[in-house]
Amino acid sequence: MTTKIDTSRLPTPGPHFIGRLEELSFLDTSWVLSGLENEPANTVVIVAMGGVGKSTLLAHWLKDLASKNWTPDERDPKANAVFVWSFYRQGTEERLASSDEFLEQTLRWFGDPNPTDGQPRERGERLAALVRRQRTLLILDGLEPLQEPPGPRGGRIKDQGVATLVRSLSLDNNGLLVISTRQMVDEIRYQEGGAVRRMNLERFSDDDGAALLSKLGVVGTEKERRRTSADYHGHALALQLLGSYLVEACGGEIRQLDTVDFEVADAVTQDGHAWRVIAAYENWLQSSELSVLRLLGFFDKPVSNDEIGVLRAEPVVQGLNDGIVGLNQQTWNVTISRLQRAGLLLVNDEGLDAHPLIRAYFAHHVERQHPNAWQDGHERLYEHYKNAAPELPETLEEMMPLYAAVVHGCKAGKYDEAFNGVYWPRIERGNEGYPTHKLGAFGQSLVAAGSFFVQRWTKVTPKLRDDEKAWLLNEAGFLLRGLGRLTEAVQPMETGIEFYKSLEDWENAAGSASNVSEISLTLGNVTRAVTSGEESVELGDRTDNLFERIVDRTMLAAALHQAGRLEDALATFRQAEMLQERWQPHLPRLYSLPGYQYCDLLLCRPGPRIWLALDDGVPEEFAALEEACESVLDRAKYALNVVLKGARNLLGISLNNLSLGRAYLGLSLSRSSHPEPAAPRAAEHLDEAVQGLRRYTDESYLPRGLLARAAFHRIDNERHRAEADLNEAEEIAERGGMLLHLADVHLERTVLHLQYDENDKARDRLDRAVALIEECSYGRRLRDVEYLEGVLAGR
Repeated sequence: MTTKIDTSRLPTPGPHFIGRLEELSFLDTSWVLSGLENEPANTVVIVAMGGVGKSTLLAHWLKDLASKNWTPDERDPKANAVFVWSFYRQGTEERLASSDEFLEQTLRWFGDPNPTDGQPRERGERLAALVRRQRTLLILDGLEPLQEPPGPRGGRIKDQGVATLVRSLSLDNNGLLVISTRQMVDEIRYQEGGAVRRMNLERFSDDDGAALLSKLGVVGTEKERRRTSADYHGHALALQLLGSYLVEACGGEIRQLDTVDFEVADAVTQDGHAWRVIAAYENWLQSSELSVLRLLGFFDKPVSNDEIGVLRAEPVVQGLNDGIVGLNQQTWNVTISRLQRAGLLLVNDEGLDAHPLIRAYFAHHVERQHPNAWQDGHERLYEHYKNAAPELPETLEEMMPLYAAVVHGCKAGKYDEAFNGVYWPRIERGNEGYPTHKLGAFGQSLVAAGSFFVQRWTKVTPKLRDDEKAWLLNEAGFLLRGLGRLTEAVQPMETGIEFYKSLEDWENAAGSASNVSEISLTLGNVTRAVTSGEESVELGDRTDNLFERIVDRTMLAAALHQAGRLEDALATFRQAEMLQERWQPHLPRLYSLPGYQYCDLLLCRPGPRIWLALDDGVPEEFAALEEACESVLDRAKYALNVVLKGARNLLGISLNNLSLGRAYLGLSLSRSSHPEPAAPRAAEHLDEAVQGLRRYTDESYLPRGLLARAAFHRIDNERHRAEADLNEAEEIAERGGMLLHLADVHLERTVLHLQYDENDKARDRLDRAVALIEECSYGRRLRDVEYLEGVLAGR
């Protein structure tokens, strides 16, 4: 079988490769182990600072594997597929980045017939399934732009699609996943030593650094070369550039090192060693060579001839193209060759490229020292990209030039044009929300929307109108929420509320406050959820929009429910249903999400004893549970019928199935004489609910379905199935900071351990649940805690 290979996106390495024999052997061994039965190793994470040589190591390992016909050992079968993707964006994790293009192109390469269908999490699952169908070597190079920066959540993947892919493959893979990054991937850290192997790529030893300088042609003693390597802390890129500089500018004499001016760069940053050398090059390079490098600073990817041509064109702009306008082809070729020899420029099939640190240096240089050139260059690219796409693109590939136009337009200061000329009419298509609703392009849309912010998620450029600022703040919150970045989503929405209030746009202000209430509830801030819910009701009542007022009340009622204020919640739901009857007299009951929230309250009112199924209960409790379940069955069947006859909203269908599944489960526990067989119907509806919620954009709803199904499996004595659902719910809750769901998981695990007489484990889980319940003011679960404490005390 012929191996299908695409390694074109791995950055082109320089010609000199020194040492790294242990690291190459480590990768070889990992590849062999991943193909052997009963070996857990299937993921390697290469961790190192920028410029240490992660991409170069991977490029040479791939070259070595290819020379061995993709198998380093006769015991090991060949790879069926080899695919490489690089996420580098200017070499820093602080920039906004998106996985939309990666998911689409990789799914297509692996044979998915509909690579843009589904939300990021679902697409990540599909891609993982395609990868593991065959023996695949998948390399994700430079993952740091998609990771949280160092801090409390440092290393966590911000993108749901890529996070899902990485987690899934680390658990089950027929080949090898290799990731290079500046910090360990948090989602799979717990598997280190098992399925996940970590390689900390160290800087060059003094001997290897000296060998690299010698190979580059640096003249001096071995001791001098070793001392120079030590002075630059073995930083691979810095030594590569330094050696090339000495050869080109100083005849290779290492003793002329003290004549090089290194004062320009910031040596405090982790990239300081490389930047110091690049700064020295500035004083030596010719005008044409400096201009080429400055052009690369405008891009975060390889640059095509067309794009270079846009910036090379007249008129001459000092600091942009003053050295290359009118340059003949022969001189241009010489310029490119000289930069290649110096190790500053890479040439590949996609065009001209450079190491991200080099691009970052010259972007920094042009923006601060030649602001007019910075603005002119981005304005040129804005005009180029906005004309390079169809007026109304239909696919993500067609849309990409418009996204690029927005980014460059904002960097050029043309915020109004970029918003009103491109983003709103051609990308969003007004209120249609085309890229998210039709293409699932949450990540790329967030990159574009983020370009209008002068302070991340809190301050939009003052060059837009207040209503446009308010819309962008709300949109950023919506996109962040869709990507599972709930903590970040709250800030822009709260700021947007104040803008809407200043405009007396009560409807949008109420909607944003309601969204803040829902997100706060998911994150476990019940107090803020109640406060925001009350604000949304107050703002909504200033409008004539009955639908908005219904939604605001149901969200407040849901928050009151979780706070344990059950009677207040019930009264608020009844107010909402009175408004529903006024709004749609032919549909007098709540349905979709509001209907589910009401049913959730009704099912919880009877109390925890029978639901937890740890004892026999008493007749009064059976009667109360049966009454609640019959009421919910009636409501959920009605609501499901409404949704199926209407817009067939996926969330509404899934949540109504969840209500039906929970109600049938309750009937099976209440010893009801209900005519339908309750347990099989519960299983059917709970499975449909989980399947639907998996496909929905916002994964914060999925743990509800998983928890309900886990309880069903527990009661049915299917422990392994219950634990599988609880594992998934716990992972989603931990990743998204969903503290209420996490408390629910701990409580359900407490019951599961008690059911199997594992009292110590039950005690541990209950303690963890109590800590979260107290932290979040999660009053709804206090009755469950009281009951479970009594059960444990009696054992």
